[in-house]
Amino acid sequence: PGDYTTFTEDDVVAIAKVLTGWRDIGFNTIEPGAAIDSIFVPNRHDTSTKQLSHRFDNVQIADAGADEYKNLIDIIFQQDEVARFLARKLYRWFVYYEIDELTELNVIEPLAQVLLDHDFDVKPALAALLQSEHFFDPLNYGVMIKNPVDFLTSLLKPFEVAFPSELAPQYQAWLTVAQVLAPLQMEVYNPPSVAGWKAYYQEPTYYRQWINSVTLPVRMGASDAMTLLGFQIGDFHVEIDVLEFVGTIDNPSDPNAVIEEFAAILFPQPITESQRDYLKGILIPGLPDFEWTVEYGEYIANPTNSVLAAAIELKLRTLLKTMLSMPEFHLS
Repeated sequence: PGDYTTFTEDDVVAIAKVLTGWRDIGFNTIEPGAAIDSIFVPNRHDTSTKQLSHRFDNVQIADAGADEYKNLIDIIFQQDEVARFLARKLYRWFVYYEIDELTELNVIEPLAQVLLDHDFDVKPALAALLQSEHFFDPLNYGVMIKNPVDFLTSLLKPFEVAFPSELAPQYQAWLTVAQVLAPLQMEVYNPPSVAGWKAYYQEPTYYRQWINSVTLPVRMGASDAMTLLGFQIGDFHVEIDVLEFVGTIDNPSDPNAVIEEFAAILFPQPITESQRDYLKGILIPGLPDFEWTVEYGEYIANPTNSVLAAAIELKLRTLLKTMLSMPEFHLS
């Protein structure tokens, strides 16, 4: 009891004593523009010698006042397990939460060594991971559930959604996006604890924590709003321009190509033939392929014809609404 293999309960107590005396200032103040900082209060610091366990080679930390925490950091980072811990954190954020024995041996250990070799500079380790064959293994495509920031970004970036150019309405637009993150349970700059977001460490659910009975309706509402109506910010309307979007693909007059290229943009893995046929039934219900080819061709020949444009737009919005509600869209 009290031994967690890399540290003990007594280590937690001793380390807490090392950190005594520090306090923050500037958070609670009536002074506008007061700087947020930290200060060391000597008479609130534990001056005893702190004894660490065998997990830290039974080292002792003598009183060093305001510099004592630096000695603690040096002691902690002498443990190789710190590099492994950080390597696993990077892996779970960028690749997948499951780390089996082979992954530990072939990915985590080498990644930890890169961290050690570069004095814990994260950039070389991250570059090694993101440039590795393992990272680009197709088996790692679509294994993560998008976190809320990624989910909202994927509703905006692929469609090059236009935001206001003027500062005030642009700020309001991004504020609106940020406000959606709270009900999606990833409020920016406000993680639930010092451990961070549970999706990246809480066994056994990990990423699945992002989707639940509270967040799924919010996700569906956000995607429906973007595909069907958009949203109003003052005098500016934010929406997906589906006619412009379909015009960016290689062969917009072929309904199969429309669906497959949309899927390639929105989903991490290719769709199956049955999924394509289902989606084609949404785009042109019960009609042969040439009906879309003819209708889209007529619109291209007369792009200012509001009736033709509205008909194509409605079909595309309905298709996108369906695709953005599919489980595949929530994966990355």
